[in-house]
Amino acid sequence: MNKPKEDLRVRKTKQSIRQAFLELCKKKPVSKMTVTELSNLAMINKGTFYLHYQDIFALYFEKTGHMFLFESELFVRLQNNH
Repeated sequence: MNKPKEDLRVRKTKQSIRQAFLELCKKKPVSKMTVTELSNLAMINKGTFYLHYQDIFALYFEKTGHMFLFESELFVRLQNNH
């Protein structure tokens, strides 16, 4: 079966969110990101972000495809703090 086409506006908004997310990833760990700063960078309202994602981690998991990378990042940071 064919998947229904996603509205162009939705695709552009998600693209903007993902691009902003990648830019923030260069600057800080996911655990330190906020929806506010991501939304500002993506030039959207926070409410728009929440229409598409539950939180930053939902976006992260969609982008990485699994939780392993987050757990690895967390493990390394915990090791560095001890």
